[in-house]
Amino acid sequence: MKKTLFISFVMATAVAMVSSCGGAGKTQSTPDSQHSNIYGAEITLTDCEQYALADPGRRAAGKGTSYNESTARNLAELDARATMSKAIDAAVEAAAKSGSLGYHKYSGNDNSGQTVGDEGTKTNDVTSVYSANIIKNANIVKVNKFFGKNRQYTVFVCLEYNGTVADIAKKVVENVRQNVSDADRKKIDSNLKEFEDNVLNNMRKSQMIP
Repeated sequence: MKKTLFISFVMATAVAMVSSCGGAGKTQSTPDSQHSNIYGAEITLTDCEQYALADPGRRAAGKGTSYNESTARNLAELDARATMSKAIDAAVEAAAKSGSLGYHKYSGNDNSGQTVGDEGTKTNDVTSVYSANIIKNANIVKVNKFFGKNRQYTVFVCLEYNGTVADIAKKVVENVRQNVSDADRKKIDSNLKEFEDNVLNNMRKSQMIP
């Protein structure tokens, strides 16, 4: 009887050891391992960013972070305005290069009618003045606020131009006409419609998000 019990004990121990060894080489899957990828965790867009993407031609999203909520909001607005301004500048520059207007040759000085040619810095300065005038007519339409464990506020805002993308293109043309000499204005008037269309097309392609 004792011999039988001993044999049973040995067999049970052997089975347990085999099971243990077999399971040791297996990696248990977890929810994290099943869903992980080489890029890391996906971060969802805020409501402000999604809203801006829905109409990128006249909206821009911005983000600001600070220990002061008001400062974070102001930084977010500055970020959004900079993004919108950059998109308008890029659209104007692309339109100037693709058309026959020769816009990039004018500094906007009515007194001297100074040409800037390939001096990109002056061209960018003039273009930025135009976009700065345009985005004055843009307001915050959506806000997302977060308060982190580090006791910092992170604020997202969505800025929206009060008008259509076509209105922005027309505003650009108005600014061009107002900032060139009378003689130069006569030279470019016949090409303004082409320039406006090019600005409009480039604005529609723009993505106003950081």
